[in-house]
Amino acid sequence: FLLMYMLVLVVLSGCSTIKSDKISVITTIFPLYDFVNQMKNDEIEVNMLLSPGQEVHTYDPSAKDLVNIYNCDLFIYIGGESDAWVEDILQSVDGSNLKAIKMMDHIDLLCEEDEHNHDHEHEEEYDEHIWTSIPNAISMVNVIYEELNNTVINTNEIFENKVKYISELSNLHEEFKNVVASAKRNIMVFGDRFPFLYFAHEYDLICYKAFPGCSTETEASAKTIKTLVDIVVENDLPYIYYIDLSNKNVCNAIASDAECETLLFHSCQNVTLNEFKNGTTYLSLMQNNLQTLEKGLN
Repeated sequence: FLLMYMLVLVVLSGCSTIKSDKISVITTIFPLYDFVNQMKNDEIEVNMLLSPGQEVHTYDPSAKDLVNIYNCDLFIYIGGESDAWVEDILQSVDGSNLKAIKMMDHIDLLCEEDEHNHDHEHEEEYDEHIWTSIPNAISMVNVIYEELNNTVINTNEIFENKVKYISELSNLHEEFKNVVASAKRNIMVFGDRFPFLYFAHEYDLICYKAFPGCSTETEASAKTIKTLVDIVVENDLPYIYYIDLSNKNVCNAIASDAECETLLFHSCQNVTLNEFKNGTTYLSLMQNNLQTLEKGLN
């Protein structure tokens, strides 16, 4: 990391950077990018560090990424384990005009031990997947709006976009509550990682999983698979879930033994290149999750 930072200093001192007249906003992951995109006007240019289809837990910033962060006007990141590198960057650019927003500072955080846990022992650490709760997403949109509103000239457009977007998110939140309230069951089994702690807490769902939130594990133990198979069978669950960018190996193994189907439940953390090009949004992904949830719980 030190060598990377020295390279960045060389790049910055060795050339003059031509900045756009627009307000430059850089975000780490897709939900943050999309929140800005839903509110921005023509004064704002937003870019995402994570490439479409890229796995966030193995992301390392390039020298170009670091230069772009140094030169942007507003940098928005989540915080937590996946963004541990960000704190070093921000300390090194402390004298610049860069404004940074750490979203975990604005949300009531949860630890995995606070919720239904299964077959894992963890050190207590706050879960970083805060955007999977729609009320959290609304809070984040409001935080971002305040910063954008203090920066742009045409504040009316930003405000109108925010109001419309929050209304859409609020309506979707009510739909999720209605689906859960009228469902036959409230249990979900994930044959995968589990980035949905805040989602499960928000809608009072009991969730079991093969791996904890940010786990780098790819192979589940025989004991874990057997336990999850037993839960599926005992509760007569018609579906188990896998997440986006998954190889589905563990999920398929459990589904085969339990004789059930599999469903995609999207974490929204990133999108594929095709999804990105086709205009997929946080809202559209969560709307798909709503349909999936209704199918799975019934």
